[in-house]
Amino acid sequence: MKKTLCAMAVLFAGSVAQAVPVQWDVASGGNDHFYDIIATTLTWAEARDAAAAMTYNGLDGHLVTITSAGEQAFLDSLNPSGRDLWLGASDAANEGDWRWVTGPETGLKLDDTYTNWYGNEPNQWRGNPENYAVGWWATGWNDIPGTARFGYIVEYSVPAAVPLPATGALVLAALGVLGLHRRFR
Repeated sequence: MKKTLCAMAVLFAGSVAQAVPVQWDVASGGNDHFYDIIATTLTWAEARDAAAAMTYNGLDGHLVTITSAGEQAFLDSLNPSGRDLWLGASDAANEGDWRWVTGPETGLKLDDTYTNWYGNEPNQWRGNPENYAVGWWATGWNDIPGTARFGYIVEYSVPAAVPLPATGALVLAALGVLGLHRRFR
C-alpha cells in the first residue's frame, strides 16, 4: 500500500503545472507575459497542442518562444533543476531554417530574434532528423527528434494594445461625415 501511494505521488507530481503561472513583469525588465512549467513529458507536437489548449486569466497559451537573453535568464530562474523543456521552435518545414512556430512570433527566424544554441547545435546528430528545439537549461538549446518526450513551458502572451487613431484625425473624419450628411439632405 505504501509503495502504491508513493508511486501515485510521483506520477501526480510529474504531471501537474506550477500552482500559478509566473509573470515576468515590465518593472523587472520583462514583457508582462506569464509562464508555466509543465512537468508532464510529451512529444513536441503533443506539447505544442497541449500548450495551445491552455488559458490563464483570459490569455491563450502557446509553447514558449524565447526572444531575449533576459527572457532566457528569467526562465532559467524558474527551472533551477535544469529540466529539459520543449521550445516553440522548429526547422521541420525547411532543414536548417529555424523559426518560431508558436505564439505571436510564429514565422520569425530565430536568428532575427534570439538564439541560445549549445556548442555545435543544431547539428542533426548522427544524421538523425532533429527538427525541434529543447532548452537544455544553463547550457543552451539543442535540436532533438520530435518523438522524444520532455516537459514544456506554456507562455501566456499579453495581447499587444491596438493603437487608437489620433484625435485630430477622428475630428476631421467626423466633420467630413457631417458635411456629407448635410450635403445630401
